[in-house]
Parts: sequence; C-alpha cells; structure tokens
Amino acid sequence: MDHRLIGVGGSAGGSFSVEDLGAPGARYTITTVVDTGRGDSDDRARLTDNSERTFLVDILLAKYAATSPVLNFGFAEEDGGSHLVFPNGFGAEFQTLSGAFQLHLNSLREASIIRGHVVAKSADEAMGKLANSASVVLDHLSYIARVPLRTGMLRVTDEKNLTTTIEIVSPDRPVVVGNAEEVLFIELMPIYALYRESKNSESPFYKILCLYKILEGIFGVLRGEARKRAAALGIQLDKAKEIVPDHVDISDGLKEYVGWPMADFYSRVLQKKYRDVVAHFLIKEVGVLHVGVSGQVNMFVDMAFLFDLCVQVVISNHEALLKKIAEFEARA
Repeated sequence: MDHRLIGVGGSAGGSFSVEDLGAPGARYTITTVVDTGRGDSDDRARLTDNSERTFLVDILLAKYAATSPVLNFGFAEEDGGSHLVFPNGFGAEFQTLSGAFQLHLNSLREASIIRGHVVAKSADEAMGKLANSASVVLDHLSYIARVPLRTGMLRVTDEKNLTTTIEIVSPDRPVVVGNAEEVLFIELMPIYALYRESKNSESPFYKILCLYKILEGIFGVLRGEARKRAAALGIQLDKAKEIVPDHVDISDGLKEYVGWPMADFYSRVLQKKYRDVVAHFLIKEVGVLHVGVSGQVNMFVDMAFLFDLCVQVVISNHEALLKKIAEFEARA
C-alpha cells in the first residue's frame, strides 16, 4: 500500500475535508499516524510493518450515500444506521473463518457498526478479511429482512503501531454550473439517461453495465447513423482519435490501458473482463463473480472510474460530430 501524508496528530483518527481527496468515484486508502516524536524513519517503519498482529476493524453501516463535506475517522455508533432494528437486550456475535465480529446498535436500536478483531500482517489484509466475512452476514440479513444494507467507511486500527486506516470512494460534491448554452441532441437522449443512471447508482457493477451500454449504443448504432447522414450531405468527416485518457486518480493497476485505442479497450477489456462477467452468472474462464468479495468490488470500483472518463471522451466526440452535421443541415 502506498501512503500519502495529509497531516500528523497526537492521536489516531481525526477528520478531513473531501476536498483533500481527488476526483469523485476514485478509491482511496488513507492512513493517519500518531506523531510519536521519533521522526520520519519511525513513521515509515510503522507503516511498513509486516509482522503478524491483531487489528481492530470497524465497518460503518449507512442508510444513504455519504454527502458530508467532512470525513470523520473517529466515527462511532451514532454515526451509522440501517433499516435493521433490533429489540432491547439484543446482542450478536458472528463467528467466521477470519475471527469473531459484533453487530453494534445506535440509540434507535438500528444496526450501525460491525466491529471485530482480525489477525493480519497489514491493514489491507485486515480490511479484506473482515469485509469479506461481514459481507456474507449482511447479504443474508438483507435477504431475510428484505431491506438494503449499505456499508460506509471501513476503518482499521493498528493498536501496536498507533495508525488508523480508512478505505473510501471519493464522494460526489457540489459543482458550480455556468451559463454556457448547451444543445440537446434527440439522438443522445438515451445516452444521457444511461449516464445519469450510472451516476445515481452506488453499485460499481451496475455503473459498468450502464457505461458499457453507452459505448455499445454509440459504437454499434449511433455513430454509423451519423456518418450516413454526413455522407448524404457530402460532409467530409475527420475520424476522431479516441484513446483511453490519463488522469492522476486512475488506479495504478489500470494505468497500462492509458493511451489504448478506445475501440480496442472497449472490445478486448471492457467487454470480456467486465461487462460479460457482470452480465452472466458464470464465465468459464473466471468462474462466478462474487459481488461481496472486497477484492472483486475494488477491481470494479477502479474500472468504473476509468470507464466513466472513457465515456466522457466518446460522448463529447459524438456531440461534436452531431454539431457539425447540424450546421451543414442548417445551411442546406
């Protein structure tokens, strides 16, 4: 795990602004380190400790997606909530292959935090162990109660090294909209609807399906129709050079695709490794997609961010094509 210093303090935890994060939709793992006064070398040693030890892991439950401009490392029971309400005297401890964990309630008796101790060699490993174990229980509870069960921040406390680590997807934030005139093309109404649907979804798996359908629609239908219109008008069109864009917040594991031709990325990567895996229960090459396994969730979160950037490029290029055709039609 690579670490980026955003501050020091006298105790683990604290809070920070979402503006300290990058683009919405990018996944971050952030660690705070208690300042012991022993210098940078001691801080680095604590962050890179690979010895087996016990971590305290907390998973915050949430009824809705996070909207607060401040992210609180020190969240407690009253900061969480869910649609699961339990009677007085309730206490639940679940035994899993990764260890035992407890379901904690807020003052409304809603399930609000899942907490447990995990033996691991790193915060990443501890996160994965409890997230995967908790997911099994939450999946079953969601089915039994017929309610959504959302997870918010995941926090790992390394009591030996006095560090606190959280994993979070950078949330959306307010955007100032200017007065620029925009043209709404009727042909793109289904595309804009799919893009909005992807933005409204909290699921990286559904986001990817929506974004894939956008490229499928433009590459498979709309672009061909637009070129036929252009040919009928005698318009000479320059073929847009579409490549996978670069961005500072693209996951390191996906940087290799930056600069690829968009059509190749669409057919060789997005379709085979992501869209087909989400759309079908079983893929012979990869088996069953388990949407509760943290490693698979993270893989799709990271790709959903890059996929969104690609879709913005393709939509923008298609809008430019339609504008050019509209200008010629207006003069005809």
